[in-house]
Amino acid sequence: ASRTLEEINRPQGRKAQNEQSFSDLDDKRKKLTDEQISLGNPDNEKTKIENDLKALKQYQHDLSNLSKKRGKLTAEQNKFKTLSEKAKDAEDELSRMTTLFYSAQAGILAEKLEEGKPCPVCGSTHHPVKAQKAKDVPSEEELKHMEFKAKELRNKANEQSNKCSGLLKTIGDEEERFTKLGWSTDEAELATLPIRIVKLENQINELSAKVSRFKLIPGLIEQLGTQRQHLEKEK
Repeated sequence: ASRTLEEINRPQGRKAQNEQSFSDLDDKRKKLTDEQISLGNPDNEKTKIENDLKALKQYQHDLSNLSKKRGKLTAEQNKFKTLSEKAKDAEDELSRMTTLFYSAQAGILAEKLEEGKPCPVCGSTHHPVKAQKAKDVPSEEELKHMEFKAKELRNKANEQSNKCSGLLKTIGDEEERFTKLGWSTDEAELATLPIRIVKLENQINELSAKVSRFKLIPGLIEQLGTQRQHLEKEK
């Protein structure tokens, strides 16, 4: 009788377990469905963040290059200043030497003037104040050499000026492009960009995990459905 009673009660216990399993499966399914809804569309969000990261890295690269060009411009402008000063010094020296050279010619001519005889330049026969021959007079060859040197330095200064102008225009065009893209041209931004890049990379890693989970949920829900079918059959 005890064995018979046990056999009679066994299906009742199994039925209770079966009903509990139904409840558990429904709870799991609801949680997975709620989780699926809360995740939204992480794949699209991840794509957007990846595009933001790509744009930010491009900005970092371009701003770094702009900073280098500005540094180069400063160096080239200093070089122009040095060349311009050297050219001016050479031109001043050429002017001084030219004055000495032609003054010397007048002095040499004055040495040959004789009272009563006409001057070969003005024709006067009286020479009350003769030009004095200058000291340390440069030769014609030295004068030509200085003239060549002054001209060469001025040409180099002009070439350097054109180089600076070209670089200045390049920087101006680049800054204008930055403005159109809504980017700041302030080099101080370079210090903040690595932090912003790391933040976006962390967001992408988190979204990658969400994407994996999002893709996994439909399979889990399907498994729960299969288990429920087995329970229905057993019931």
